[in-house]
Amino acid sequence: MNITPDEIMDFIFGKSIQIALLIVLALPYGALAQQHVPTTCEAKAPTLFNGDSDTKFTVTGTVVSFTISAKNPLFDALVGIYGNEERRVIYNKWGCTEELFISAKTGEVVKRIDIVRGLPTACVANVGPILQRGDDSGIKGSVAGTAVSFTGSTENHSLESFFDAFSRDTTRGSVEALRETFKKGGCTEVLFISAETGETVKRIDLGSADSQVAKPAGPGVQGPFGFERGMTRAQVIALVGKDAVDSKDSQGDSLWLYTAPKPHPAFDSYLLSISPEHGLLRIVGSGKTIEVGDAGSDLKEAFDTIVKAVAQKYGKPTDTHDFCTGGAECDSERFWMMSLQDKNRVLSTVWVLDANPVNEVKAISVQAKALSINKGYVVYACEFEGWSQYVDEKRAKQNANF
Repeated sequence: MNITPDEIMDFIFGKSIQIALLIVLALPYGALAQQHVPTTCEAKAPTLFNGDSDTKFTVTGTVVSFTISAKNPLFDALVGIYGNEERRVIYNKWGCTEELFISAKTGEVVKRIDIVRGLPTACVANVGPILQRGDDSGIKGSVAGTAVSFTGSTENHSLESFFDAFSRDTTRGSVEALRETFKKGGCTEVLFISAETGETVKRIDLGSADSQVAKPAGPGVQGPFGFERGMTRAQVIALVGKDAVDSKDSQGDSLWLYTAPKPHPAFDSYLLSISPEHGLLRIVGSGKTIEVGDAGSDLKEAFDTIVKAVAQKYGKPTDTHDFCTGGAECDSERFWMMSLQDKNRVLSTVWVLDANPVNEVKAISVQAKALSINKGYVVYACEFEGWSQYVDEKRAKQNANF
């Protein structure tokens, strides 16, 4: 997930609020004298490190850390070496839970890899090689998590022909055989995605007895990502499945998902705010990481693509913010990503729909974010009717503690 701690605060309170928390841990004196017993991760993980002089390696508990200069031209290469799938599988066996890649200059975590989540699912391992064979039908097959996706032009192909077109190669067998292969491979659903809009227009549940019947993506098909205002936590989970929930980070009124009833290919996670009294009130979609140059051209293009798609449904944006207040770094396109990372540059578009809500959506924002000077992503946030009241009530309860 690319959503930052600041955005989580935005998610909860509607704007950035700095809250100082003082936590005092009172430990018995005897506990301090106990000798630390290393975890299996602490004991075994160092055996995989090759002693690279440019990298500082540490293991604390179940967290493996690599401290590298973020300006080192080999930074991405080292992340690829130390964070590859083979190592993650071994770390997982030793009980390690995450890898952190830290900037030697700032001490900030530049990249975080959730070792357990980063492991390939059975669906990816078994079905991925089949989809990589490709074909000449214009249909693109891909697999993520436990979902198989077919993306194609709905102008040139009927949805029913997606499977047929992709399975014409006799090595794949019939449509029925291909579907059974997906199911046995650990996949739970097949998504048909429009290349024109990026929307999931039809979904087949491979796990149900009636897997031959294509089902709608979810109730409220007009709502963002197939969600509707007021949906309960149970209703959402029933749509996406328990495996799609990040249970570790889904606390309180927040629900983190790896997918949605109608997922968009540009996003890889969805953060929902679900009020116990009023149901779903806000959605934040976190975009996939985009590799970019110093000028951020690919990030700008991804941002523009999302803005245009949202405008097609919700009309002309209310406002667009595109400015930089960082002094010299604002004068050259070469420093565009640097100024965005330093939070001196803003690129965002806003729709305020108070007067004419669409599907009970009252506000939408799209924003470009930087993970580093060479990586960024796009964030989409949508607020339903009742969100402002929910924020006011939550803030009032918190302020009552003073």
